[in-house]
Amino acid sequence: MWNDNVLEIVQRMIERENIRKKNYDETRFEKGDLQKLQMLKKMVKSGYETEFEVSIVQPGVSISKITNSMKQIILATDTYLKDTYGLRLTCYFSN
Repeated sequence: MWNDNVLEIVQRMIERENIRKKNYDETRFEKGDLQKLQMLKKMVKSGYETEFEVSIVQPGVSISKITNSMKQIILATDTYLKDTYGLRLTCYFSN
């Protein structure tokens, strides 16, 4: 659903960041900041094209110890995202 309304997801991210800063005085961002997100919002409003990518981050899971069940879920998710939305899935695991 977010793929079809980029402005809505960017606005939601801005609102969630503001709530987080107010309640915990911490940022949600690992990379970038609220100013960059505001800049992105302006770019999207002016017609800048966007492309989404979905990432799964599992630092506590070793790539060498992924079970067959885990592989099936990841592959099914990858296929669904590609076939339904044309989105790429990237996975990050431990060694």
